[in-house]
Amino acid sequence: MLELFDIQSFVFQAFGKSFRGWYAFLQFDNDQMEKNLDWLKSQLAYVAGVDDETKMLDREALEYYLVMGFTHSGLEKLGIGIKGSRPYRKPFSEAFMEGMVERAEILGDKPDSWEWGGKEETEPHLVLAMFANENEFENKKSDFKKAYEQAGFKEVRAVEGYSHKDLREHFGFADGISQPLIEGFHDSIDKNNLCEPGEFVLGYRNERGVYPESALVEHNNESGEFDLGKNGSFMVVRQLEQDAERFRAGNPREVDAAKLIGRWRSGAPLTLCPFNDNIKLKENNSFTYFQHDRYGMKCPIGSHIRRSNPRDNKFSLNDHEDRERTQALNKRHRIIRRGRLYGPEVPKEFYEGANTLDPKKPHESRGTLFICLNASIENQFEFVMQNWINRKDFNGLRNELDPLSTVDEEENRHFTTPGMPKTERRQLQQYVTMRGGAYFFLPGMRALRFIVSGFNPV
Repeated sequence: MLELFDIQSFVFQAFGKSFRGWYAFLQFDNDQMEKNLDWLKSQLAYVAGVDDETKMLDREALEYYLVMGFTHSGLEKLGIGIKGSRPYRKPFSEAFMEGMVERAEILGDKPDSWEWGGKEETEPHLVLAMFANENEFENKKSDFKKAYEQAGFKEVRAVEGYSHKDLREHFGFADGISQPLIEGFHDSIDKNNLCEPGEFVLGYRNERGVYPESALVEHNNESGEFDLGKNGSFMVVRQLEQDAERFRAGNPREVDAAKLIGRWRSGAPLTLCPFNDNIKLKENNSFTYFQHDRYGMKCPIGSHIRRSNPRDNKFSLNDHEDRERTQALNKRHRIIRRGRLYGPEVPKEFYEGANTLDPKKPHESRGTLFICLNASIENQFEFVMQNWINRKDFNGLRNELDPLSTVDEEENRHFTTPGMPKTERRQLQQYVTMRGGAYFFLPGMRALRFIVSGFNPV
């Protein structure tokens, strides 16, 4: 049974469009570490779990809500790890310990060009994501920022995140439709979308029937160790800048843009309505590719949603049994997305023919703060990036990347649209640019107290 009270609520529910978020990426100050920790202790009361009975977070109970996570270098600063006062009995996974920069080749990244996170002086030690009601956000943000600065933290980057009122992203498409559900928390008859809790939270069985790698550190209790990973989750953060004007210029027809994404702007999937948008299907996520569109004649094989979640698609399938097996394997690589928009909102009129976004600020930065949660960075996020998003021969394609890939390779920016009697292949531009990121660990509530209180018994 899930220990909901001990799991940060962010794992189970996003803060809706009535909440804005302030994502502060911070560094500890070695000379002010005691002051840093004293202030973090005062913030633990704002990191909420979920009620075991109602499975709900009482959003009126606190003036603001916090999500708190640490990079591995941040945990080392606090004395956890091989050289620290709390050495590992069993370390964290290799991907988390190495960090996003060291995994650049797997992800197709170029950290030297990042604005933050790519060098030691801009690598965050922790993230504090503060959420407050839209009406109170500006005052809460100002007070919160002043508080952590007075506590001696160095801010390496801060991003204000929000959700569009229509839940669209900056290219004008409905977002967040396809999300996995967690067995033991969500009630669903959609077994293809319902995943074991160990896919997202440490300490529980995953879709392979095993427990994901956790971390044990030495402790002065009876067992001599403390399970630091229990009820925690790994959070991937990537700041992705979006060029909305370039995207529209390169895809002037609605159908061109829809083919790249795999859905119409409403969210309706091309697999179910390939010729015209159908608002009645805008939230429909109950479809499979093998059954409805095996060869990509409706939704191209290389479209973004087909790469990021192939569902049951596999050209070597011969029968129903193989299809079910592929769906089961696919569930081992799902991620929970918790991203937010940043920068000025793109008005609806822009995608209806308006000439420019804002004549006074034509090139103001905007994008998505991509955030995902998983229990295994290697088997989930990195697998998706390496084998699906950035794989040039994905499902039989040749020298193609995901249309929204951040990989800087113009020669591989092609897109194939299967058709009868003719298949089209066209050149694309780069629409999304990586500006910074890091791997974080979101500890369970007990582990948070253990870390911040100086490893006292909890």
